[in-house]
This record gives sequence, C-alpha cells and structure tokens, in this order.
Amino acid sequence: MKAKGLSVLIVIATLSGAAAAVAQEPDPADEPEATPAGEEPPPEGGSPPGDAPPLQAAPAPAPSAAAPPDETHFGFAGQITISDDLQMIATRNSTEGQGASLTIIQLRPALDFFAIPSLSIGGQLIIGYNSIDRSGSSISASELGLLVRVGYSVAITDTTSIWPRVALGYDHKSGDLNGPQNVSANLVPFVVFVPIVFQPAPHFFIGGGPSYSTTLLSEVEGVDQPRSSTIGIEATLGGYFRGL
Repeated sequence: MKAKGLSVLIVIATLSGAAAAVAQEPDPADEPEATPAGEEPPPEGGSPPGDAPPLQAAPAPAPSAAAPPDETHFGFAGQITISDDLQMIATRNSTEGQGASLTIIQLRPALDFFAIPSLSIGGQLIIGYNSIDRSGSSISASELGLLVRVGYSVAITDTTSIWPRVALGYDHKSGDLNGPQNVSANLVPFVVFVPIVFQPAPHFFIGGGPSYSTTLLSEVEGVDQPRSSTIGIEATLGGYFRGL
C-alpha cells in the first residue's frame, strides 16, 4: 500500500511541474516577428517606412514682378507727351523816317510718343499769323502746316533734361503778302529745336532754348523763291502721361 501511495504522489508532482513549465512559456502571438536578413527593424513607436508620408518639397518663391518704370522722370518708354512750342516775334525797323513793324505769332501744338526710353517720335501742327505795318499800310498772312519730328531726351538731373528735336514738314501761307493782291506760298521747312526742359511738378514741364529753321523749298504762286533761314529762341510747355 505504501508503495502505491508513493507512486501516485510522484505522478502528481510530475504533472504539476509540467503544467507550471507550460504556463511560463510565452505566447507565440506576443513574440515579435523575426526581421528578415538585410533589413533594418522599424523604430520603436514609429510607423513602418512603407507607411511614412512622402516629404513635401518647399514651395518655390513666386517670381518677382518687374519693377514698373519711373513715370516721374521725363522720357520713360510708353510716355505720351502733349506740348506747344510758342513763338512770338515783334520787331520795328526805321529807315529815314519811314518805320515798319513785323509781328509773327505761331502756335505749334504737338504730340510725341517715346517708343523706347529717351527716343521720341511725333507730329506737330503749325498755326501762325504774320503782319507787316509800313507807312500807314499793312499786309498780313495766315499760316498752316504740319511737321514730323524725332527727338532724344538726355537727363541732366532728376527734374531737368535736354530734349533736342529735328522736324521736317509742309507749310502753307496765304494772304496779301506782296500788296493788296491775295497770294499763296508753299514751303518745306526744316526745323531744329534744342530746349532745356524743367519739371516743376510730376507730369508737367516747361522749357526753352535756341531754334533754327530753314526752307528747303519755297515758292510763291508756283515761282521758286530764295531760301530763308531764321535763328531764334523758343519756349515750350506741356504735360506727359503713360500711354502703353
């Protein structure tokens, strides 16, 4: 009997030890999966490399807009200029008690466009009146013409420029040029004007300078006349704004 009881105790002890060993073995589901050879294990607490979002490239800076032209300075590209060259001549001559006076008034409204900086292309009207008083009698004539001109502005300071121009065109005069009979004259004038232009305020200018004009062709009632030239001083004033 004693031998049987001892055998039962040994079996029970053996089964209890086996059960404790099984309980202490880790669950296969809790063990980390083995990393294949050649691959780095993922960092703890982070997402796998395959699930990481792609890096966003930094946005490229927006291209800077070109600086607008300085429209406060005279002669910028795209400038339209409206001006008038004023000319008034009044003289009086006296010879042996006989006096004569000459009066010439001209308005020359013009429009110029600066296609590129400093270079201007434009047109100009000639509207004039001439009068000669001599020994109690007077003769007068009206004048109408058109000039095409080219100029170039050279800045001296921020508010002062030299704007020389050359012009070529057609001029027509009619009136009692040679006495009581009404006659007409046709001329092809060539004009050089070199004004100094001053801007007392933005988009406004005044100026003046020497001028030279000559007639390349002159005829009265179809008869050629000698060429005549004039040197003088003229004034100009006007304004400008952006056209394009």
